Formats: sequence, structure tokens, C-alpha cells
Amino acid sequence: MNNITLKLDKFSGKNEIHNYLKKKMKFPDYYGGNLDALYDCLTDISTDTAVDIRYDEENDMQRAVLEVFSDAVATNTHLAIIKTKVNKKKQL
Repeated sequence: MNNITLKLDKFSGKNEIHNYLKKKMKFPDYYGGNLDALYDCLTDISTDTAVDIRYDEENDMQRAVLEVFSDAVATNTHLAIIKTKVNKKKQL
């Protein structure tokens, strides 16, 4: 089983997040860097993979990525996620 930790809370912009996802998830070079491409790559995973996702509940892009992961889990039995909500405002 692959275990991956994603610290989305460290990034705020769309491009930053997609570049980080591509690297951490080892997506192919043709990864399109958008939510549809993310869903496609997640549903193509064929090895059991658990992903621990830290996200800032105040960040719209991070919540959108989390929603795509949740949708992919519903259709791909090789994918599991753990969600860890982080509120940056409370950390300051």
C-alpha cells in the first residue's frame, strides 16, 4: 500500500496546488493541472493508496480539491483518504 501525506494547507494558489499534487501523487507528465485532470488521475490509480490530506477549511481551492478526492474515492476502491481540517486563522 502507498501512503501519501498531502499538506495542501501550505499552498494557496491553484497552480501551486496542482504542481504539488503532480509531484506528491506522481502523476504523469500529461497531468492537466485542473480538477477534471485530478479526478481522471485519481480514478486511474490501481495500487491501494491511502492519502492523508491536510487542508485549510477557509481556502476554496483546497476544499474543491478535497471534494474531487472524495468523488474519486466513491468510484475507485484502491483509493482511501483521511481528511485533517486546519484553520490557519486559529494558528496565528
